[in-house]
Amino acid sequence: MAEQERTILVTGASSGIGAAVCRRLAAPGVRLAAHARLGEDSGDNPALRQVVAEARERGADAHAFHADLAATGAGDALITDVVAHFGDLDQIVSNAGFANRQIVGDAARAELDRAMALMTGGFFDLTSAALPMIKASRVGAVVAISSFVAHVFPKDHLFPTTAAAKGGLEAIAKALAVQLA
Repeated sequence: MAEQERTILVTGASSGIGAAVCRRLAAPGVRLAAHARLGEDSGDNPALRQVVAEARERGADAHAFHADLAATGAGDALITDVVAHFGDLDQIVSNAGFANRQIVGDAARAELDRAMALMTGGFFDLTSAALPMIKASRVGAVVAISSFVAHVFPKDHLFPTTAAAKGGLEAIAKALAVQLA
């Protein structure tokens, strides 16, 4: 495998930071697994299709993968699908998430549970399933994308459920870093 060749999974790749990461990483020698949930009503995700097309134009071997990482077993299944398609996995950029502005008292417990399942649990499941490959790779890496909302709490700009999930993501990422160091 040439120095720049690697297989990278980017979650939450259909827009924002995830799409920008895909565009930045796309190059010859990069096998790019661009992930997102399916579109409305479990239909196609045109935004993800566009990101994959742009990555291919830049020389990457890019492919779209769909999974709801909040669902139990979805992280394991996504890793299995990526490896089945590309043959290996070297790096993960965990970016899947959403911003929920509902404050405590207005947000339902289900909103917190979904945020934790997707952002914290999804990261845990992905890295747990991919850990043997990441450790064996010459270019193994895991990147967890968090948010300022886990650290800054202005009264008129609160995201409590997202902040909790991103804080949990950061804690697992730090523990994983120490574990792998």
